[in-house]
Amino acid sequence: MEWIIALTIIFLAALLKGLTGFGFALLSLPFLMLFFPVKDLVPTITMLSLLSSVQVILLTKEARLDKKEIPLQLWGITGIIGGIVLLKYIPAEILKMIIAILLILVSVAFLKGFRFKIKRPKRARMMAGLTSGFLGGSLSISGPPLALFLTSMNLSTNNFRVTFSWFSTITTCVSLVGYYFSGLLTWDNATMGLGLFPAVIVGTLIGQSLTKKVSTHLFYKVCIWVTLVAGVSALVSVVGR
Repeated sequence: MEWIIALTIIFLAALLKGLTGFGFALLSLPFLMLFFPVKDLVPTITMLSLLSSVQVILLTKEARLDKKEIPLQLWGITGIIGGIVLLKYIPAEILKMIIAILLILVSVAFLKGFRFKIKRPKRARMMAGLTSGFLGGSLSISGPPLALFLTSMNLSTNNFRVTFSWFSTITTCVSLVGYYFSGLLTWDNATMGLGLFPAVIVGTLIGQSLTKKVSTHLFYKVCIWVTLVAGVSALVSVVGR
């Protein structure tokens, strides 16, 4: 039963990723960590998110990385190092609480229409890259700060998806190397990831095919509400123990 639930969650997360270019870990992690240990999930979700990101890039026309966004990628890689160190040494329950609170705060901010007023793009890219990399390395959730940054930059839907997917591809590759050398990436993680790969491939393909047929804004809003509920559920599960 747990595997059926996991496949369903991963499919929906990949569908969101294919449609919007982000949100894979944001949607999947809070639900999956109700059934699996957080430290086992993070490397697995990172692998699955990488697969989905590569799919988005390959299936998107003009998916070249803008030179202006290269510093964003580099700062993201820098942030990953601290994130991986945090994941290795912080207790699992504290990690779970951090994830839950983060999801609640970010979901509320998004629903309220929060936007950054960016006066210095270079500094904003640095902060977005470092924060997203740190959260990606520690919690496999690099999306929230980067999404807020890119949304505030008023990018086109296509540029938003491509920039996000490139960032995810580059930073998750670095994260996986870090997980391996820190002992967090195990054969069990890889086996679990392989079992969930089909859901990622199918979900991303369907999400990509829906980009011109479904209102991304509406779908995105629904997913944020789902994420908010997931965050609250995760927080209750920790506090209730």
